[in-house]
Amino acid sequence: GFDIAGASYPCDFAGGDFFDYFTLPDESLGIAIVDVSGHGIAAALLAAATHTLLHSLANHHTKIDEILTIANSVLLDETEDDRFVTLLLGRLDPRTRSFVYSSAGHQTGYLIGHLGEVKARLESKAFPLSILPDTDFPICDPMPLKSGDVIVFLTDGILEARSPEGIPFGEDRMLKLIRSNRHRTASEIVECLYREVNAYVQPNTATDDITAVIIRVESNS
Repeated sequence: GFDIAGASYPCDFAGGDFFDYFTLPDESLGIAIVDVSGHGIAAALLAAATHTLLHSLANHHTKIDEILTIANSVLLDETEDDRFVTLLLGRLDPRTRSFVYSSAGHQTGYLIGHLGEVKARLESKAFPLSILPDTDFPICDPMPLKSGDVIVFLTDGILEARSPEGIPFGEDRMLKLIRSNRHRTASEIVECLYREVNAYVQPNTATDDITAVIIRVESNS
């Protein structure tokens, strides 16, 4: 009942963004998108360590706030002071067709309805990982999902991409693109986002990694 796709396009030879999906112990689906500060090898190494850590925690924890709390504690001990990790972690329950999320300082995501309206903004109410100890990562109330809804995870490389005149791609342009393509497959929407951002910055190239995950809610029949 769900069409899910993601892609990540590094601006350098090694990227600090990643996305992933993993099955949680209660058989719900964890969906993560991550943006490590900086670029290049150092960011990519921290991204790889975070990826491994998330998979390890997902084997034993269903509550996404617990996963973020433990990840924060581990990364604080292992990360240089000038590095941090933003992470939007969602939990999709196909049995109840509901969604919850918690965000560690990550770029706002969106739940868009079948008519193109913004039903919810997936905002962060916590610091990024590896900033402060004893940080709380609140979970939103469960969001019921309807056929035609679209959930958007993205990194700031999309919204902050700039035209040659220095104008950011921005939220309004991104939402308009999602609305106009919301009936297409998840993979087509992700590819369309990348193409539009890439064209927007021409003749320059993107200066930050571009990563997105799209979740389309389909009929449960």
